[in-house]
Parts: sequence; C-alpha cells; structure tokens
Amino acid sequence: MPELIPSRDVTHAAGSFSVWLEQQQTARGSDVPCGSCTACCESGYFVHITPEDGDALTHIPEALLFKAPARPAGHYVMGFDARGRCPMLEDGQCAIYEHRPQTCRDFDCRVFAATGIAAGGDDKIRVNARAGQWQFSLTDAEQIELSQMQRVGAWLLAQPDAPSNGTQLALLSLELWGDLVDAGDFSTEVLRAALTRRIQQRGSRP
Repeated sequence: MPELIPSRDVTHAAGSFSVWLEQQQTARGSDVPCGSCTACCESGYFVHITPEDGDALTHIPEALLFKAPARPAGHYVMGFDARGRCPMLEDGQCAIYEHRPQTCRDFDCRVFAATGIAAGGDDKIRVNARAGQWQFSLTDAEQIELSQMQRVGAWLLAQPDAPSNGTQLALLSLELWGDLVDAGDFSTEVLRAALTRRIQQRGSRP
C-alpha cells in the first residue's frame, strides 16, 4: 500500500513547479530531467502499449508483448524480468529510447514528489528514493500550492475507497487538488464530494 514518500538529504532540481503543473494539467507531456536515472525502468512496471504506438511496436520483439487485460484489441503490455527490469533496458540504457511507447514518455515520478505519495512498496523503492530527492523551484505562492497538494495527498491516503496503485493514487490526488482550486474551497466536504465524483467517473468508463 502506498505511503508518504520519505525525504532525502540529496536533492535533484525538478524544474519550475508552475511549468510542471501546466504540463500535467494540459496533457502536453513531460520533459523529465532524468539524467542517468533508470529507476522506473527497474521497478517492475508493466508498460501499456496502445495501437498509436506503432513505431514502438516495430522495435519490441513480439514475444515480449501480451494482450492487455480488459482492453480492446491492439492494446498490449510489456512485462519485466525477474529483477523487475524492463527487457528493453540494456547496459543501463533504453535500447529503444527514441522509439519508446507513450506510456514511458508520459511517466513522470515528480508527481510523487508533488503529492507526497509514494510509488509503492519495496518493489518501487528506487522510484520512491528518486521522488524524495526532487526539489522544485518555487515562488512563495507556488509553495502554498505545493503544501495544499500534499495535504490532499495525505488525506487521500487515508480513504478506504482510494486506489491502491501508487501512480493512480498520485494522479488522482493531483486531479482532486485541481477540483478544489476550481471550487475555491478546500474543505473536507468538498474534497469528499470530489473524490466520489472522480471514482464514479472512472467506474463509468468503458
């Protein structure tokens, strides 16, 4: 079960908080300053590959692809090896980086730093460590926004009807924070109503 991420003495520049937030809210994709970090590639993630990932599909061996459960035809998942490593990771680098699926392009572990929610348990220890090291560039107003976001994350962790998947939990926390900003009300009542609405929306999707 995800928990709050631990803080670390070592820090890595996460970039401007407002720029990151705009990218998340407008779905423009992320430009993560990963450097040499491959934590997400070594943490037992299943990679969802869609029909739109035609380029990636031509670079991934067919034997590594499995039909995605509860998804339409043309959707696949690529698993990981016994050590939790992506099979496309070779000598510490992605062998298909320029052709990687959109799921990999969209993954941004800074969402865990922003919401304060851990990616998972022992299998996600490397992602948790990296998330705990991110340090956003913040104005005073953005510091208040970040604190609000992390309060929402802490509240969500305590809710029995919240997702158990760390990534889903962090993204939902970000959505809830946006709902409260739109409402101009950060009360528990509004937060509970927003969570109920978001869960219902997810349940109604095909």
